[in-house]
Amino acid sequence: MSGTPSRRLVLEAAVLHAVLAVLAGVAWWWWAPQLTYTVVEGQAFVVQEARYTAVFSGDATFAVLAGAAGLLSATGLLVRRHRGPAVPVLLTVLGSVAAVAAWWIGVTLGPGRVDALAAAAGQGDLVAGPELNAYAALLVWPLLAVTAVFVATAFSEPERKRQRRLPSSAE
Repeated sequence: MSGTPSRRLVLEAAVLHAVLAVLAGVAWWWWAPQLTYTVVEGQAFVVQEARYTAVFSGDATFAVLAGAAGLLSATGLLVRRHRGPAVPVLLTVLGSVAAVAAWWIGVTLGPGRVDALAAAAGQGDLVAGPELNAYAALLVWPLLAVTAVFVATAFSEPERKRQRRLPSSAE
């Protein structure tokens, strides 16, 4: 092989990440808590202290789902026996794109972004869908995927050693 990733590897990785991005986005929209903001002069505020945990639990829900998707994407490629330096690169690039796509899907399925809803709303309470406040959660998917590949590679037997080993004879 010339060192470039095969088209099959790229296609399988892209399809796997697209499916996982849709599933993660829908799951985040479904499981993330609904947030209630109080709108004052076109600005959305969280009034009660108990509501602050709901703001952070939306980010935590996304991080957990993205981490699970990252582990699944790495496992999917490793089970299909894809090896080489192209695998971590693909997992990093496609995992980053898939995390952003999952975020976009979750926000799109909800009623919209909080700042846009607050500007259109009058005084009072406003219920909004999932909102990602900690953008570092977008890095969880590619980070866990690449880490899983590196750990699996570290604990796997090298290909050269496997080929050199002779079958044991029954004595």
